[in-house]
Amino acid sequence: MTQAFGLESAQYLLKPVKSKIFMHTMSRLFDAYERLYVTYVLENERQLRLQIKDIISIEFYYGDIIITAFTGVHKFRINVKQEKARLETMQFLKTHQGYYVNPNHIEKICSDRIYCANDICIPISSRQRKKLLADFHQYFSK
Repeated sequence: MTQAFGLESAQYLLKPVKSKIFMHTMSRLFDAYERLYVTYVLENERQLRLQIKDIISIEFYYGDIIITAFTGVHKFRINVKQEKARLETMQFLKTHQGYYVNPNHIEKICSDRIYCANDICIPISSRQRKKLLADFHQYFSK
């Protein structure tokens, strides 16, 4: 029972389960749900919360971040170094020094550009092209 609950919790919610196991599984579910979103703290302590799947591309420009999503374009100041590291853990692909793209929204890759959803065109640097293609193929081979 204990091992099965850890694997497929929805099947066992109606049965008696130890509270420690239940709390651990619920914590895991909440963590998985939170990984679907990214939250930014803007000026005046406002928050911008976006689903990762809705983000098409991200551009960095002199300390600003420009996020293009299906919900619109969002621009604000951010710590660029920390954000670039976070984007790589979320499996965004680096196309140029200041450009990242969500691989799920890539429609076409040309020699110097990537075409994404909503007719968005992202440049590819010649230095990043080989690594970008390898990362793109690796992402979809999983």
